[in-house]
Amino acid sequence: QNVAGMAGNYRVNWQVDPILRPNTPVTGTVVPLNAGARRNVTIPVAAHGLGNGNIKFTLVAPDGDTLEREVAVGIRSPYLPERQTILGRILPQAQVTIGADLVKLLRPETVTGLLNVSTTPAWDVPGLLKQLDLYPYGCLEQVLSRAFPLLYVAQLNQRFGYQTATPVTERLAEAMTRLLEKQQASGGFSLWNSYGDEEPWLSVYALDFLLNAKNQGVEVPELLWDRGVEWLKQQVVYPETQNKQTMAVQAYALYVLTRIGDAPIETARYLWDQNANNWPSSLAAAQLGAALANMGDTERAANAFKVALNLARTDNLTDYGSKLRDLAGLIVLFSEANQPGQAELIDSLLNELHDRQYLSTQEQAWLVHAATVITEVPAPLMLQLQGVVLPAVQAARASAPAQSLSGVRLLAATPCPPHVFAAPANYRKHIGELGDRGVTKKGRSAREQGFFLKAPASVVGAGGAIHDSNCDF
Repeated sequence: QNVAGMAGNYRVNWQVDPILRPNTPVTGTVVPLNAGARRNVTIPVAAHGLGNGNIKFTLVAPDGDTLEREVAVGIRSPYLPERQTILGRILPQAQVTIGADLVKLLRPETVTGLLNVSTTPAWDVPGLLKQLDLYPYGCLEQVLSRAFPLLYVAQLNQRFGYQTATPVTERLAEAMTRLLEKQQASGGFSLWNSYGDEEPWLSVYALDFLLNAKNQGVEVPELLWDRGVEWLKQQVVYPETQNKQTMAVQAYALYVLTRIGDAPIETARYLWDQNANNWPSSLAAAQLGAALANMGDTERAANAFKVALNLARTDNLTDYGSKLRDLAGLIVLFSEANQPGQAELIDSLLNELHDRQYLSTQEQAWLVHAATVITEVPAPLMLQLQGVVLPAVQAARASAPAQSLSGVRLLAATPCPPHVFAAPANYRKHIGELGDRGVTKKGRSAREQGFFLKAPASVVGAGGAIHDSNCDF
């Protein structure tokens, strides 16, 4: 548009990155513009891959003055990113081969791989973090589910060595800005902007994130926090006994408020007493249980956690949840309140996770959160990748002090070995008893014959005893 320039012919030239280069050699055009006139110019481009490309424009005015601008153009697949995952156990001395069939339906130029081997449960934390890193959309739930795991990246980086594509501080600052754009005057949040319909459950989720961020020293805008906390308090003024969606919001709100130190204990008790057998989901029951535990009501808290272990989700509950998300949330809450049943929850989650081809952002975020409470202290692990011992193990082996063999005792690789080999001390007498069925025709013993027996899953040193106290033989 010619706002204040002279009338005449303006030349528009452009340079296009190879990823956007069209099949035509045209790289410019002349546009006649009168004063105040406006013209649209079509730039021919073609996608030659996935990624980001740039178009550099140069505008030459009739008097020779030039103006340059650069525009970034993103090229995306018409499909959402897909994650293929194999979960399984590798037994001692076993080998596993991962074949090309795992990625045969994916675009080769976009494929990246992560191998995670751990002595803790099969939780693909690096894969979850990378998937959230790549997620392109930005509604309230997606902004929060991408930002929440960033609070644990430093902790998980020590465990898994994962680095985000963008610095964590930059990502968190961006999340705060987006939350401000979506917060209403009441303190609650809308899905896309500040004037849409209020999202009660997601609003509590936002305050949960902000509280965790504040506790970790992240700068939270004062207006964002103060308005949110006042909104949160209003949600628990009148305890709900009929509407299950509101009950879920109030249980979550009480859990957050108890950690702020400003929750009405009478509301939490009334909610539990009136709805003990009518909770909308296991997560809501556990959140109320955690709130009661935080307020010191251990009896009601224990009952709430027991109910949560066997509670199915209410149909049409709009808390962006699923059975998998709720199980991950239960692991976090049971761990915080030091409640029994965590091992069973982990097994249930792994079974639920095993056959899933797609995970929502809500599921991914809570799985990362759950990983922080079950992967803190890894057990020792020696691993060979394509026949080479991992560098960390090699370094440890090179720097470890030498030990006298006589002072070393070999321990079993598994607590309950599946194989036990034994050679009876009176083997020579057995030769005579067996007669023609003897091990050798000449009647020599196993010691003389030089047999070598190896049980890779049950290691014991010379003269060592085999204890089966952990086994049911």
